[in-house]
Amino acid sequence: MTYDSKITLKFDSTWEQTRGIYDEEEIPEEHITFECPAQDLNATQLFQFFAKFAAAMGHTESGIMKGAMFTTFNDMRSFEQMKKTADEYDLVMKEDHIKEVCKLEAEVRDLRAKLSRLQQPDNPQYTAEEIDAMTYENETTCETL
Repeated sequence: MTYDSKITLKFDSTWEQTRGIYDEEEIPEEHITFECPAQDLNATQLFQFFAKFAAAMGHTESGIMKGAMFTTFNDMRSFEQMKKTADEYDLVMKEDHIKEVCKLEAEVRDLRAKLSRLQQPDNPQYTAEEIDAMTYENETTCETL
């Protein structure tokens, strides 16, 4: 038994002249039909087909990429699936970036405290940098992430 299938996307538009001589720049009518065999299409090929169709309709490459990203990364998807896809394409999720920045900020505070102690080894009191480093965890929202 053989299986044949195809996908057809069709775009029809008409336009009326209403503004004068500058309307001559517009195409008065467009009819675009895309067809491709669908029996062996994988998801990547299917999205490539949609991207070509969107480009033929006049969408920019940037807009098409944003649409694909919205399809992949939105509130309707599970975080685990989005994270898995981001890892597959070496993307850094915003949540991971914030955690990394928080770690680096804590390290900077710790290094400032150590430098302050090295500059004032005989000071019996804690320096402002040391106090800042000790109280940092209580002041930040990084711990809640």
